[in-house]
Amino acid sequence: MDVTLDANGALRSPNPQEAYLEGLALSDGTGQRMLRVAFRPEKPVNRRFALVLEGLEHLRCMDFREGNIVLSVEIVRHRKPDAAALHALFDTGAKASTPWIDRFARDVAVGKLTFVRISPSYGCELIALCREVRAEEERGAR
Repeated sequence: MDVTLDANGALRSPNPQEAYLEGLALSDGTGQRMLRVAFRPEKPVNRRFALVLEGLEHLRCMDFREGNIVLSVEIVRHRKPDAAALHALFDTGAKASTPWIDRFARDVAVGKLTFVRISPSYGCELIALCREVRAEEERGAR
C-alpha cells in the first residue's frame, strides 16, 4: 500500500482523516523496535490499514482512549520538523533550541530519521521519531 503525502507532509493516502485509531502494537522481535498503528476509516467501510514505524527511536503517546478519532497525520523527512513538536516529543517544556533537539531536527532534515505526528480530533496524540514509515492494508480487511 502506497503512502502519499501532500507538500506539507500531511498523509493523504491512505486517508486517515476522521478514521478511528484502534490500536498500537510495539514490538522488538527483529532487533529493532517497531510500532504498528491500526486505523479504521469511516469510508470506505472495512478498509482498515496500519502505519508501521520501523526503527522506532523515540515515542510519546498521550491520552489513548476508547474511540480515538484522527484529525491528521504528519510525516516529515528531508526537511526540519516543527521545533515545538520535537520539544513535545521529549516533554521538555522548553521553547529555546537545545543542541540535542537540533541534532534530531538535522537527522530528519537529512533523511536519517522520520518524524511522525498523529493529531487527534478526540483522544490519542502520538509523536515519534523512526527510521521508516510504511502503510499496510490490515489482514482480514475488505
